[in-house]
Amino acid sequence: TGDMITATGGWSEPPTKHVHRYKTSSAYEVVASETPGNDVTMTYNGNIYVTSPDGREKPSKLYLIKPNGERSVVDEGLKFMNGVCLSPDQTQLYATESATHWVWVYQIQADGSLSNKQRYGWLHVRDVDENAWSDGLKCDRDGRIYVTSLSGIQVLDQLGRVNAIIPLPKTKGQASNLCFGGPNFDIMYVSCHDKVFRRKVKVKGI
Repeated sequence: TGDMITATGGWSEPPTKHVHRYKTSSAYEVVASETPGNDVTMTYNGNIYVTSPDGREKPSKLYLIKPNGERSVVDEGLKFMNGVCLSPDQTQLYATESATHWVWVYQIQADGSLSNKQRYGWLHVRDVDENAWSDGLKCDRDGRIYVTSLSGIQVLDQLGRVNAIIPLPKTKGQASNLCFGGPNFDIMYVSCHDKVFRRKVKVKGI
């Protein structure tokens, strides 16, 4: 649709916690109020999935918001559920669990609910870290998953195996999120602390 979906007021922020849909840069509507969100993704049919962590120890929630505004919890329990994205055919949903080594996968049902929750990929961890601290993730058109982490951007194949780790320039903080853009969707944009990096790649994002 070209709309932009945002989550305001995450788990550690003051009380304004809404999911917004922007039609233009200045015009928006509240899709769901009182919904503390961290990351969002939207399917072709208008269903929106929102991750809602509550610290490292408390269980996170994953919300489904339907086009009519109906909201429901479709999963809970992961430790700091963070990034969320869809497979190319939108039959699967991936989510990162920042306080562990894992990326999880769900099957999306016709009504938007999720089933067959299972661990998808084990992320590599530096010797100095306890966890990978995964954050945002995206999928390319061949089904590979790109996950931001303390080690860099970890590239997982369709079976969940890490095939490569793309390093980042030395800067403050870690990579927090990424997306594919450009006319051919073959430029990767990565947010990292107070900077955004870009890199031409040989794959195309969805």
